[in-house]
Amino acid sequence: MSFEVVLCHFVRWDTVGKICWGFRQYSLLAVPIFVIMAFMLSDVKRMALSKKVFINRMIRLVLPYVLWTFAYYIFFWGLSFWGISVEYKLDLIGLIASFLTGNYYNTALWFQVDLIVITCLLVLLSILFGNKDVVAYSMTFGFSLILQYSGVWYRLVNGILYGNVFYWTVGRFVELLPMACFGVCLFRLNITKKIVSLNVLVKMATIIILFVLLALLLIHNPYFENGENFMYGGVEKIIEGALTIVILYSISYSFVPQCIKCALVYISQYSVGVYFVHNMIGELFDVIGFYRSIGVDNGSFESCVLVFLASIIISIGIGSIPAKILKLSVS
Repeated sequence: MSFEVVLCHFVRWDTVGKICWGFRQYSLLAVPIFVIMAFMLSDVKRMALSKKVFINRMIRLVLPYVLWTFAYYIFFWGLSFWGISVEYKLDLIGLIASFLTGNYYNTALWFQVDLIVITCLLVLLSILFGNKDVVAYSMTFGFSLILQYSGVWYRLVNGILYGNVFYWTVGRFVELLPMACFGVCLFRLNITKKIVSLNVLVKMATIIILFVLLALLLIHNPYFENGENFMYGGVEKIIEGALTIVILYSISYSFVPQCIKCALVYISQYSVGVYFVHNMIGELFDVIGFYRSIGVDNGSFESCVLVFLASIIISIGIGSIPAKILKLSVS
């Protein structure tokens, strides 16, 4: 999915052939899958009951965000120092704007801001509602979808914040909120253990049924019909993301050689690093003329592969430095 994030930010789909149809369909599902899994694999209830658990979670979310915000500031300052035109304000105001919105120096960091705020909100709901917090999550899920489908949220944000640095961060908050609530409910249902415990035949039938259903959803209507959204609106994104997760958990990977599984597990732990660093790599490759030097078009599928591979390598390099704070920034 981290490769899909790279595609979402850099690829020009008009240059990509039909063979990449699947990548295009999933480019808008990377965020829903990441959000659902982030809350499906974390215990919000435990965060509400334990200050230590909550603080540790906040450190995991906030610390990389702060480090990479400064890293992008230094990166663009360096470009400006070498006489390369930069579209951002490299001053205190620009730095504050980046910290508050995650949509300035590195425009992908809006996701991290929303993730932090949503985590705090769901923990607060759990504290306020106690054992009935699932009811609160369900109501929040429904209310956020009503705001989307009614067009109220889109018109409100579009009318007040259009052209503002807060625009995408605030707009997408209500679109990510029901995904997070859904992920929490999946955690409460202990869905991953239930899937793993199914027998082989049931798993196969589950995979086939869900795969067909997912394919029909992707082919029939992969986007929010009324168009009034911030790219991730609508219940379909949640359903498609959830189906993908369940299918992946249902598949038996016993046929995959152990060496390949170990390599994939090792690389996948640096997905966070790819998310944080890929915009910097793409910008750098562009300004130094790297794509032209090797005969690759900027925005092509091949250029995205190069950005992804470079991001993985750099993330592994940073993670190899014996400093906990740096390891947290990429894994």
